[in-house]
Amino acid sequence: MKEMIKRVREEKGGFTLAELLIVVAIILVLVAVAVPVFTGAMGNAQESVAKANIHAVKSQASAQYLLQKKTGDVYYTATVDAEGNVTALTENSTGTPTEASTIKADIGNKPVQITVKITAADVSGTGGGTGTE
Repeated sequence: MKEMIKRVREEKGGFTLAELLIVVAIILVLVAVAVPVFTGAMGNAQESVAKANIHAVKSQASAQYLLQKKTGDVYYTATVDAEGNVTALTENSTGTPTEASTIKADIGNKPVQITVKITAADVSGTGGGTGTE
């Protein structure tokens, strides 16, 4: 009888509880490392999209500035939808240029309002204008 029990125990394959706990611990460590890296990458991606949206609004505003033969400082506000399309570009007498960090949380979720300042230096190629990126 003892011989039969010994043979059955030897033939059983599988993992011990200790081995399973080690595997679970390794998986937990990998997840603990991966989650912050992933969220950091998402934040960087949102910042890049926000900067690209601001650049798109600046490009359209610069074109409008040139077409209307404006001089001096002019503020433009536009709506950028969740897909990144610039719509409803309007001229304002005053404004505060939008910073990329203030709109990155809204990227892809809802339309955002972006205000840019265009100067003669922006469209002449001699200046950098207001740094909103």
